[in-house]
Amino acid sequence: MTYFKENIWKLFYVIALLGFITVSIISYNLWDQIYSNTKLKQENITKISATSINSLFTQYEMIVDILGNELLENDNYKSKQISTRIFDKFLKVHSDIPAFGLVGIDGNTLSHSSNVNGKKLKNLLENKITKDSFLQTLNSKSMVLGRSYYHEILKTLVIPIRKTIRDENNKVIGVLVAALKIDKGDTLFNQQLRDSKIYKMALFRGIDSYFQLLPNNTKKNIKLYQKPFPDLKVEKVKHVVKSNYGKNVDYYKKNEKVITLKIKKFDAGKTYLFSFRYIKKYGLWIIIESPYSFMINMFYETFILILLVYIILSFIGFFVFKYIVNFEKQKRNELEYQANHDYLTHLHNRMYLSRIEYVLTKDQSKPFSLFFIDMDNFKSINDNYGHLIGDKVLQEISKRLKYISKTNDTLIRYSGDEFILIVNEINTDKINKLAQSILDSLSKTYFIDKYNLPAHLAVPPMLPFLAKKPPIPIIHSILNQSY
Repeated sequence: MTYFKENIWKLFYVIALLGFITVSIISYNLWDQIYSNTKLKQENITKISATSINSLFTQYEMIVDILGNELLENDNYKSKQISTRIFDKFLKVHSDIPAFGLVGIDGNTLSHSSNVNGKKLKNLLENKITKDSFLQTLNSKSMVLGRSYYHEILKTLVIPIRKTIRDENNKVIGVLVAALKIDKGDTLFNQQLRDSKIYKMALFRGIDSYFQLLPNNTKKNIKLYQKPFPDLKVEKVKHVVKSNYGKNVDYYKKNEKVITLKIKKFDAGKTYLFSFRYIKKYGLWIIIESPYSFMINMFYETFILILLVYIILSFIGFFVFKYIVNFEKQKRNELEYQANHDYLTHLHNRMYLSRIEYVLTKDQSKPFSLFFIDMDNFKSINDNYGHLIGDKVLQEISKRLKYISKTNDTLIRYSGDEFILIVNEINTDKINKLAQSILDSLSKTYFIDKYNLPAHLAVPPMLPFLAKKPPIPIIHSILNQSY
């Protein structure tokens, strides 16, 4: 503690450094907490959304199953008119499905709902958008999602859903087809995402790398559904997954676990936090994204407050330490002043003379002259007028000597009525002139309170002697006698 008291600024720097380290640790923990909480929340949203999407498509599959059963009943599917009535009945109940149809295994439409112009319908095996998913449907017993595209007849973006209907021998009779409108994209979003300004959801096809569903679905982004995601970018994402988690993407597809990655968005160049989860039943990746800047802004909101508190406390600490340093300096200066100055006249004292004596006598490059002034008959002033008047006379003498001396001269009260004046001058004429000035000044009457003290009480008898003789030898003799 004594060390820091002597080096108080070092103590301040140590405290400031500890404060900075503390702020750094708090800031690191703050960021870690914000990132962990945001990641956990986003992963939970991803799980909930994946479950919701899976349940939603399962409901549509159940609708298709019920529709298929009605068509199979009494071989209704063989009658185009009966099939159309059944399709129209289902359309009235399910407004989010704009059309139904039954397609033969050759890709041609056998029957459809009445709101569709059958003449404009294309063969699904001849259409490059529908061919692959149609063939996949023929080989599957589950519902298959086709590529999302803009349906020219329905005038809307749709997600095709297809499922085979089979006879009692499990032979494929045809493929039931339906379309889900995704103009607004709201039908497949849960409420939390729909109202959120932070999180966005997308569905990505695992089988062919096309987008199944995007957050905003208008004619402007139809092109986004027409091209698969570049293989190079897909491989880059897989590489990031492998690097961050130590396992390849197939592991997470099989176990349907959530993956969260920090990735710079390919089109916008901005960084986002992406969470992925595979929906195995329908071969879809659900993707939840949030801007990385959202977390950064959250961090800075608190970090700036922490930093501001640190800066304010640092400034307060700085001024407190500065006050302490100045106080200690002032106290040292006062003690040093008291040690080297006379309390009555505020002139340098004998201790100060002892400190500079060695320098004065040994440094030959700076010659000087010393006046030793002894006030004669001063004891009579103390005896006749009291010590208070005597002190005031001494103060008046010091004032007169200060007035005569120069700035670089040294004036000392050596003892009671003895003064020493040291000047950086050895020219005899100038010394004699200075001595006479001192005599003239100190010989004037002293007006102290109501008393007019005669001049003879304050005449220093040695001054005429000093003025008539060369000063340096006399000064040295006086010093030798004094010390």
